Amino acid sequence: MPGVNNNKILCIVLIGIVLTTMSCWYYSFTERPYPHIENTFIETFDNETDRYDLGPLITEGLISKLQGSGLLKIIGRDGAQSIISGTIRSCEREAYTYTSGEVPVDFIVRVRTQVSFYDVKAGKTLWQTTLEGFATYPADESTKDEAAARDEAAALLVERIIDRLREG
Repeated sequence: MPGVNNNKILCIVLIGIVLTTMSCWYYSFTERPYPHIENTFIETFDNETDRYDLGPLITEGLISKLQGSGLLKIIGRDGAQSIISGTIRSCEREAYTYTSGEVPVDFIVRVRTQVSFYDVKAGKTLWQTTLEGFATYPADESTKDEAAARDEAAALLVERIIDRLREG
């Protein structure tokens, strides 16, 4: 009857593997690092720069990216389990590359923002960080200008905020 004991052991091991796998499934396959938070309210980003359009651009971009993503549902402030807020700290343009005669070939636009993710129920900030988006454009503006580069930098910044939300 040695075969019966081997079958029992094999069955117990398989059951253990199945139970372990099932208990980890939710955390392995969900995009949300905080399973107790299913929705969020996004505050309009404050703006400390002279680029008045950046606050709404980043806020609307974030709302657009989150809608339908499955990461967090966007709802109004009342009833929200979390709040995403931020402040645009700077929007800078500087020469990025030069010719041998030190004439700028292209410029880079950098948009920096401080972002925080707040757990309403726990009453605490889960994380707060500074993120940057950037984009370049040619000095002659033949294919893209500063405004387009600023929009690209804002879009990259939104992607980085989404990535940070996924990381937890």
